Amino acid sequence: MRMAFQFNNSDQGILLSIAEHRILTVYHLTTLHRRNANALRRRLKILRDEGLIQIDSQPFGRGRGRPESLVSLCEAGVELLKIGKLIDSSLPADKVTAQNMRGVDHELLVNDFRTQLVKMEQIVPALSIRFYSANSPRLAHGSNDRPFVHERVDSADGSYDGTEFVPDGVLAITHTELGKTLRFFLEADRGTEPRNSTRHNRRGIRQRILNYQRYFAIERYKRYERILTCELRGFRLLILTEDRARFAALAQGQGIARLNLLGRQREESFSPVDGKQLPQPRQPRRLGLILKRFPAQVPGRCESDFWHSSCSRLPPRRSPPFDESVDLRLGSLNLTGVGRGLHQVPVGIEDIERDWRCRRPSGGQRHGHPATSGGVRCSVTDSPVLRDAPSPGFV
Repeated sequence: MRMAFQFNNSDQGILLSIAEHRILTVYHLTTLHRRNANALRRRLKILRDEGLIQIDSQPFGRGRGRPESLVSLCEAGVELLKIGKLIDSSLPADKVTAQNMRGVDHELLVNDFRTQLVKMEQIVPALSIRFYSANSPRLAHGSNDRPFVHERVDSADGSYDGTEFVPDGVLAITHTELGKTLRFFLEADRGTEPRNSTRHNRRGIRQRILNYQRYFAIERYKRYERILTCELRGFRLLILTEDRARFAALAQGQGIARLNLLGRQREESFSPVDGKQLPQPRQPRRLGLILKRFPAQVPGRCESDFWHSSCSRLPPRRSPPFDESVDLRLGSLNLTGVGRGLHQVPVGIEDIERDWRCRRPSGGQRHGHPATSGGVRCSVTDSPVLRDAPSPGFV
């Protein structure tokens, strides 16, 4: 005999996360909600049987092992969130479900990055991270049915020349104790577009950067001050890649000598909170981050508008299984996490100033690397540069 279904707050949170990201894997949901994978899978099957969510299988041939299932909302799940006033009631259901969604792999790449941001908040409680995308049901669409995260660039004389673009994300990282906020635009690149293109109707990387340069010049980014509740004097552009060759090609094409990679988990990983083993996709992924700053030249810093960091290498044949090894150095943000594999894994980009500085965790040494007992240890310390900053807002 089947038990009566009871919709609880945990189910509501799961549906809201799926609506916010539009399509997720089970690994994403276990990270976002810090749930046991097996228990979460059982609950997802119940939600699927109730017609609230849809679970699809990814095609084989994209790597070793069985691919992860993809989870998205059904129309009944969207209506349930509207009744609870958790999403915009005027939003069409097809803008939240993945039924007619194009670019699934592109969206999964962005959600991989967003999952890493959630880990950063879990590791460092002083950080508050807000991420907005064109798919976000939290932001109401305009009268022309365009999402809030939809940009247009006018000419120097104020006339509209037809240049529009939709960022893959608008990101704000705030250090609540220091009162500093870093602002980013995110562009995910899967290598399907040319690096250099002089045609305005092409979406190559070069043209994207030119669009952002014009966008910065007319200061349209300041419209985000209302939802971010801070003064903005510029922004940073993050270009995210999943292919090592593409990452190297973009870095070379943009004049960056050497950049680090953001490494995703290997076969085994453990939670940063309780040390429990987490489910893993069998296909490891490397995400590259390229950072460009607007404005490009800041007095007293560096004339180059590309911030990058040196890449220290792991000992050969000693690359450990890692999950929570996170070292995201975004602008003035510098976080370091050390996984259970006894190696410090460098990833990301660091600012010249290093406003937020890290210490390596104390502990025993092995092969010249700090030892840990599992999970992640991370500390963020103050610095004179940040303490003496005159403004409470920082771009």
